[in-house]
Amino acid sequence: MVIARPSSINNADRVVLSGLALGAIAIWGLVVQQWDPVLGPQADGGVVVCLPLFVWLGGPWRFSDRPIAWGRLALAAALCVAGLTLKNVLLGTVGWNLALWAWLSSRLTDESQQRARAAFLLPLLAFPWLSLDGHVLCRPIRVVDAWGMEHLFDILGISATRLDTVVSAPGISFKVVDGCAGLGTLHSMFIAGAVMALFQKQPLTRPAALFKVAALAFLANSIRIICIGALGLAFGAAVAEGPMHDWTGWILVLVFFHLAFPALPRPLVVERYRPEQDLAGRFQKMRPSN
Repeated sequence: MVIARPSSINNADRVVLSGLALGAIAIWGLVVQQWDPVLGPQADGGVVVCLPLFVWLGGPWRFSDRPIAWGRLALAAALCVAGLTLKNVLLGTVGWNLALWAWLSSRLTDESQQRARAAFLLPLLAFPWLSLDGHVLCRPIRVVDAWGMEHLFDILGISATRLDTVVSAPGISFKVVDGCAGLGTLHSMFIAGAVMALFQKQPLTRPAALFKVAALAFLANSIRIICIGALGLAFGAAVAEGPMHDWTGWILVLVFFHLAFPALPRPLVVERYRPEQDLAGRFQKMRPSN
């Protein structure tokens, strides 16, 4: 993949790239500070692949001779610094991404800019802001999951009571904690969905597509919590909190991810942005002339 022609990257671009790299390192330093007790380092460590994927999927990168939009870049950088100062990963991430886009949109050719825009959800997901700063969403999700578990027990004819996010049945009690809200699941589905949508030539740039992924991730996580409650009721807490706790998550995520992005009618192709060639015409050219 050609990142840029030799004459495309100038000293000003190198300064911006250095600043973006330092900003990314600073945001990840803030993430590390907030790992405990909110999430462990293993929770979203895999998202660091987002930036290399963005570089690969957005290529080939071709730069124009337009000057850098320093005004927009400075405002975005100030927003990123404010997020770091306030120890808010979401604000820092948004500022960093705005700075990245301010640079790219002013320097890329139109064709490269379209490819970058199609893949731009990946840099936004390169930091676990949803798991760290999305806890305002945790409580309503936990309440809905506990309500669903309570009603499942009622359908099964089992007497159950719910107090906030704690569901109690004869001989067992379930508490839907913050980690059960599924924000990590939603983050992972957004990342995988962004890549899959690019291969399917339907980038996740439309609000309807984003809403579909978010709704299915929420539904998958809620069904998972209800299934864990049913397992605990049938086989005991040791089974519900054991390997099945993780396996139900993986199984349901895979099922609902398939619903969000059905299998393509043909194999995935990497050269998604290049016009499809006429195979019959290609073979015709390969035949020896008389």
